[in-house]
Amino acid sequence: MDSQETVRIIEKHNNKRSALISILEEIQASFGYLPQDALHIIGKKIGCSLVDIYGVATFYKSFYLEPRGKHLVLSCLGTACLSPARRDWSGVADRKEFILKKCW
Repeated sequence: MDSQETVRIIEKHNNKRSALISILEEIQASFGYLPQDALHIIGKKIGCSLVDIYGVATFYKSFYLEPRGKHLVLSCLGTACLSPARRDWSGVADRKEFILKKCW
């Protein structure tokens, strides 16, 4: 993690506490997730407790506290995909393949 990049992003937002979500978004865009060191730096720079920062970061599902893999696989939980009566299993090896073929 590049602490200078983190500080640059925070200073871009004038060290404002009200810009916390924007700061988190930019840091995640830069690093791919929210590194713990970056969260500590944010807290010190904007005068916000680490508990409050974690509260925001864990409230929104778009923030990730750990690095993610290169490829993201999503699974459909829609009724049409999960309902046994609505499935056409012909030519499909397993349920995962069915979901990938029918939903995307």
